[in-house]
Amino acid sequence: PRPRQGEHRCTRRDVLDLRVLPGSYEIDQGGLLALADRDLALLQIATVEVPPVQLELGGVEGWASESLTLVGFGRDEEGQAGVRRAKEISDYQLLEKSVELSEAICVGDSGGPVLSAEGRVVAIHSVGSEGCGTGVTRATRLDVHANFLLGTLADLADCDGQVEVCDGIDNDCDGRVDQGCVSLGEACAMDSDCE
Repeated sequence: PRPRQGEHRCTRRDVLDLRVLPGSYEIDQGGLLALADRDLALLQIATVEVPPVQLELGGVEGWASESLTLVGFGRDEEGQAGVRRAKEISDYQLLEKSVELSEAICVGDSGGPVLSAEGRVVAIHSVGSEGCGTGVTRATRLDVHANFLLGTLADLADCDGQVEVCDGIDNDCDGRVDQGCVSLGEACAMDSDCE
């Protein structure tokens, strides 16, 4: 579907950086459901204004007995996609590194948030059944990957206040590389202007 007025859908060109949780992603005896323990990535996006969200990284004590809200944009029961849906659930099971949800997510919901009653992101949808609303669904818990998340966010924030340098890298994190630099073959006023 086309974006509504005032909306922007991210494309590959909008992504400045991608960080994936390190480790093996091989399917083992646990099958695809085992991937939910470590199915996590962070994208740094250039041109899209995204309101900040709060991540719950301090353990499960603050939300383990609360209802959760599942959010997704995937296909619904009628096969329609691209419309945000949210569903509150109170039946789920905490696993060592993931949450097994009583309601199955739909195709295309992977990567969507699982929210606590306070609206904090506690997990990310990872694996679901082929159908919509039936079968087993797992979401990757954020609290068990707090070191990766905090380290990556700090690393990505390092470019704040940086000045663009003619080096083939987007030093100031604005989605453009070497803006203001002289192209190959053009005269330079200063060495720093040339690639």
